[in-house]
Amino acid sequence: MPAWPAYGLLLLLLTACQSLPPGAQACMVERAAVLPVRLDHGILLVPGALNGQPVQLIVDTGAEASLVSSEAVARFGLERDTTRRTTINSFGGQITMANAWVRSFMVGNIETPQVSLAVGPLPALGEPASPLAGLVGADYLAAFDIEFDLPRQRMALYRLVACGPGFSRHGAAIAALSSGPVAARRADRSPGRGGAD
Repeated sequence: MPAWPAYGLLLLLLTACQSLPPGAQACMVERAAVLPVRLDHGILLVPGALNGQPVQLIVDTGAEASLVSSEAVARFGLERDTTRRTTINSFGGQITMANAWVRSFMVGNIETPQVSLAVGPLPALGEPASPLAGLVGADYLAAFDIEFDLPRQRMALYRLVACGPGFSRHGAAIAALSSGPVAARRADRSPGRGGAD
């Protein structure tokens, strides 16, 4: 196949990606928070709070649900949610437990009031400055676009705002990345562009 038809097809596909619904282009990207992040034995930790008490939380983009540990339930006197139970699949098998009510669940400075969280085990880590109390999973993180900058030990959370009718989250993210200033560094510290969704 001659090179020019392949380049033409690529140009056509790129043009199609730029032709987004009008509502999608109306979205703006807003930085919601920048958090310090620490890597401990391959696990990402961020500061948070349960009912106003400072804690460390694991960031796990592969976990379906956020949770608190049984130790955190006891330490902070969290009330059990008798109407909701969560089954957790782990290497040790399945665990089904009643959820716990958290009056205030904070990740960095972003507060979620009155939330029912799963209760489950957490890995044993070294002694963090604040107690390791929970895990932030996809149920929480799905509301944000996330930027990890591990060399600088930070994580930024972004949300899409002012989205018009015909909004497409995927299309809006493409529009924001293609038209707005997005800077990132690759693991080898070379400049690059990117986004996580």
